[in-house]
Amino acid sequence: MTLTRQLPDEVLRSILLSHLHIPEDKFFSCDADSPFSVPRDLELRCCSLLVVSKRWMQVATSLLYECIVLRSIHQVKALVLALEANPEFGKLIKRVRVEGGFGMDMRDIISVAPNIRCLMLSFEVWQPDTPIGLTEFLGLMENLESVGFMRMQGRVGRQAPPKSAAFLEYFKEVLECIAGGWSSLTHVYFPFNYAGHDRYSGLQGSEPANSLIQALGRTSRRLSLHIPKLVPSDSRSISDLVCLAELDPVEKILVTVTATSRHCAAFKLKVAEDERLSSKVVIHEPFVATKPTQPTKQLPKPNPRSVQPLPPGFVTFVSASADVQESLWQRIIHFATEADYEYTADDLKPCTRTRKYAVNEIETISLAQLRLNNALVSKGFYNSTRPFLFRDVSLHTDIHILQFALAILDRPDLASHVRTLTYCFDISAASDSRNVWKKGLARFKPMVVATDSEEDAHRSDKEKRAHWAGPVLAWAVAVFRHQNNTSAGGSQRFEDAKEDKDIFPLLRVGTAHFALELIISQATNLVKLTQLSPPCPERQIPRCRYQRDQRHSPPGREAAIGSVQ
Repeated sequence: MTLTRQLPDEVLRSILLSHLHIPEDKFFSCDADSPFSVPRDLELRCCSLLVVSKRWMQVATSLLYECIVLRSIHQVKALVLALEANPEFGKLIKRVRVEGGFGMDMRDIISVAPNIRCLMLSFEVWQPDTPIGLTEFLGLMENLESVGFMRMQGRVGRQAPPKSAAFLEYFKEVLECIAGGWSSLTHVYFPFNYAGHDRYSGLQGSEPANSLIQALGRTSRRLSLHIPKLVPSDSRSISDLVCLAELDPVEKILVTVTATSRHCAAFKLKVAEDERLSSKVVIHEPFVATKPTQPTKQLPKPNPRSVQPLPPGFVTFVSASADVQESLWQRIIHFATEADYEYTADDLKPCTRTRKYAVNEIETISLAQLRLNNALVSKGFYNSTRPFLFRDVSLHTDIHILQFALAILDRPDLASHVRTLTYCFDISAASDSRNVWKKGLARFKPMVVATDSEEDAHRSDKEKRAHWAGPVLAWAVAVFRHQNNTSAGGSQRFEDAKEDKDIFPLLRVGTAHFALELIISQATNLVKLTQLSPPCPERQIPRCRYQRDQRHSPPGREAAIGSVQ
């Protein structure tokens, strides 16, 4: 606070201006959803800046009242009370955005604000709201230079403007002011009938657009039209621009397009070829910020000059004790595997892939593969790396799910190391198994994120059957023995099911389901669960076959499947 006291008022004003100023494109926005409808940090800071000190209030008051955005009757009444207590604040108002009618309260605001330069009006004034105050005092804005209109045809699905007598009188007054009432008017922000969501409905035959065009043609002033949003891919855009360009008072038409570069190039070519448009239309293509890509971390390259060959038979830390060696290697591996890495908000977002590391200019590896490379050096390295090796687990096939579940049964402590889990379940056993999976996973606390699979195993059904047979049956034996306590009847029915080839796909679905349920239930520290959508298989067992084959299942399986469904 001591430093700010030494700043001149001009410097302090420039600092506060960056927080209190509303950009022109946002003030004149004609989107179906107002840019001021969502609470922002800017709005939260506006009031707090004025209560820092008396000097800050004195400097920031003019900035706060320079632009007024009225979206509710409560805001209007609060502004009226402030202007009644301090009438001199009305002279500070330069821009007013009115998203409604707000009755006679607008008369009290406009009557004490003679310096309004920019005005943004809405034609969506529905009962019981009324624009009677605006109708009475719009013509008194002698210093108005820019005017804009929101929602020329309302929202999508509500195309007709209001028909009340108060609105018609208000609309008539707006047209008269455009035609000659506002003597200083030079800029008109015309929303060009853009309804949002890439819909464009054209100007001809629509109200109140046609009436506004006629009012623009009657004025004697030179005007610049601003079209905030225009869809150049629509065939009617050129004809409607010609309709505006043929108006004698229109000196320039500033167009902001909303389309891809391909459509913009074709649209610019059409405008350049038309003599009526080339001299008046100025096209502005806004910059579209692309989604930032996750940077690829480059592994440090060793300096060949600093690396000297080791003598034959050299053993690292040979003179240290076993405890010291283990402590040193654990510390080295701790840094090499990035054990201290904390997951950021971007890492936990849906569809965020695992971090990649560039080994060279072409090859990249994931963090999990980097940790695996360290674990394969020796048994000691594996024991030191194991707590970090299973932090980011990717199970892209059913065989991976079953193998990891069996590993957790042998070493239950592995599940506690898992932080992120990505799995891909190949649905080829039943046509309704996708719904079964959704219902089964709904009770898990982590959020299941569905993304597109980038991997496709091109193997025949026979190769898949041979590849899955061992782990599937091994896992099935473990499950059925645990549930049925190795009863004689259960073992006999399991042997019968193993010989039946038709039951094998169903057995595979159930065992993989049990395996994934075990993994997620044991992974108590799981923070992100991602499901990759597998490719749709060619062969699927119909629902009736799926229900009929349940009678071949060993004891306990029917109840398990029924609970999931």
